[in-house]
Amino acid sequence: MSTGSKGIHARLQISTRLGEDGKTYPAEVFYSAPYKLTNYFRLENGGIEYIIMNASAGVMAYDRYHMTIEVASGTALTISAQSFEKIHKMETGEARRTTAINIASGGVLNYLLLPAIPFADSAFSARTKIVLEDNHARLLYLDITGSGRHLRGERFNYRYFKSRTEIWRYQRPLYIDNSHFDPATCKLAEIGMFEGYNYVANLIIYGYAITPQFQQQLRELLADNSLDGALTELTGDGYLLRLMSDSGHQINEFALLVSRLLQ
Repeated sequence: MSTGSKGIHARLQISTRLGEDGKTYPAEVFYSAPYKLTNYFRLENGGIEYIIMNASAGVMAYDRYHMTIEVASGTALTISAQSFEKIHKMETGEARRTTAINIASGGVLNYLLLPAIPFADSAFSARTKIVLEDNHARLLYLDITGSGRHLRGERFNYRYFKSRTEIWRYQRPLYIDNSHFDPATCKLAEIGMFEGYNYVANLIIYGYAITPQFQQQLRELLADNSLDGALTELTGDGYLLRLMSDSGHQINEFALLVSRLLQ
């Protein structure tokens, strides 16, 4: 961790390699405080899972977080989180997070973090770029945004929340989502935005064959879990599940169910 008069600069890096036994192993792992990682967990499919933790109270003004993930060919990596990402009140400035992800041909990444919660008067910008080497690179990417600390009466009381996600393949963009939630200028609780819910999420799927039978399974899962959601086909044989709920954990659990169906 590097610190200055304004904020911290933290970095996390994970890369994988394929072992001679056909299982996934870490090739390089690095993190600086307040990032922390568990030891990896072995998954049934031979892949590994890391749980990301934050040793601080949360994200503060002028903080800078940088994450790099490299998934090698034939390996499978799951990234999850221990807790929600708390974005604290900021008198001035903003916090930022940048994420760079590369998935080689035959690599699999399940990126299933818990929601970001912007506190009152916070300002946050996130940029994520995901590069798929080819159409055999597999991705399940979950991005959940909360309305704020709604149990304390804080809904859309932050200054702004920006999130830009790009997915590229063959040096061409497949998917770009550029969200800018500004409570001062947008009626975020209404139709077309949060629609009365406290959490909205994008669950992005690439590299998998989504059959009509699988689509029916998704509809049944949505109904069984009392989630509002819809499936949209994306450029490059990808799919987007847009999800809304009053529970961030409910959305995360749904994404875990989808990840098991895709195996």
